[in-house]
Amino acid sequence: MQPEAIADVPQRIRPLTADDIEPIYLACQDPLVQDWTVSIPVPYARADAESFVLHICPLGWAEDSEYSWGIEDPVTRGFLGVIGLRIQDDDCSEVGYWLAPGARGRGVMTQALSAVCEFATGRLGHDVVRWQAIVGNEASRRTAERVGFEIGPPVRGLLRRRGERLDGWTGTLVPADTPRPPPPVLTDGVVTLRPPRSADIEALPDLVDDEVLTWTGVPGRSRAELQTWLDVARRPDRPPAARFAITDAADRLQGFVRLTREPISESVTVGWWLGPEARGRGYARRAVGLALGWSAAHGAHRFAAGIFDGNGASAALAERLGMRPEGLRRAYWPARRAGDPRRDTWLYSLIPSDPGWPTG
Repeated sequence: MQPEAIADVPQRIRPLTADDIEPIYLACQDPLVQDWTVSIPVPYARADAESFVLHICPLGWAEDSEYSWGIEDPVTRGFLGVIGLRIQDDDCSEVGYWLAPGARGRGVMTQALSAVCEFATGRLGHDVVRWQAIVGNEASRRTAERVGFEIGPPVRGLLRRRGERLDGWTGTLVPADTPRPPPPVLTDGVVTLRPPRSADIEALPDLVDDEVLTWTGVPGRSRAELQTWLDVARRPDRPPAARFAITDAADRLQGFVRLTREPISESVTVGWWLGPEARGRGYARRAVGLALGWSAAHGAHRFAAGIFDGNGASAALAERLGMRPEGLRRAYWPARRAGDPRRDTWLYSLIPSDPGWPTG
């Protein structure tokens, strides 16, 4: 395989050149690149960048063992990052990538990863593309999920970083997989459901009061706890599952709705919560109704809601939506703090023969 560009828009993905040595050297001083990339030396010297660009990458192309590309802004010609494809065997490859600090948060890597996976499955004819990352690298995981990778549970000691064994995530993509698009924007003119955003972290602490902590799985009020929670909420999913932020007519964040698909029954579980200012205004019923209608239109065949025993407001909303109680699951939900009892949880469900099933 001769070194070749594989995309020109929206980013140019082309072989690395000597002009990339300096920006690679500078980018690899970034702590996040050093923390999450297992293959680079630390400290990272300019000689390391020279060796990578002038020797390691050309040898990978010549031996058909690894293909590496620079990601470049097609307008400014600015260097954005590196993405590579390591050949495992005749029908399998593994992708790896990193971005320079100034290129993050713009969808750059999602587009680059899509192009490289198309190259692997189309041009090379590979049956599967693999992805791996250190547990905790949420940005890399979200990118892989958006492109269509199916990611399994953490694997202990999967990766070695500079002599240290670390737990890792691993995922695979096959040609039949499709990208996971962000959920749509839904509105009834009063409330709007939209994809959660990274900027939502600014409003979250004011929404999480004692009611939210008592009746939901939100872990706490600190920015660190809420950032971890929001990172999970922003992960894309496949319809009829999705996660939505709830906003009002002024586009102010008011809460969240979650639709998740149970792995065995494929029933869609719905959960919701609102901040203090939004309660008692009918927002929850509107928001959950919008979410259920969208999910039903995308193939949901059953909805379920788990509600902590004593949460009368959520139980009343479930019944107004047409859900029926199926019983109390005793000691079902884990305790928030060590020493606390496990929580009893009421199960509600809605199926297409029920009067409340959303029809459009």
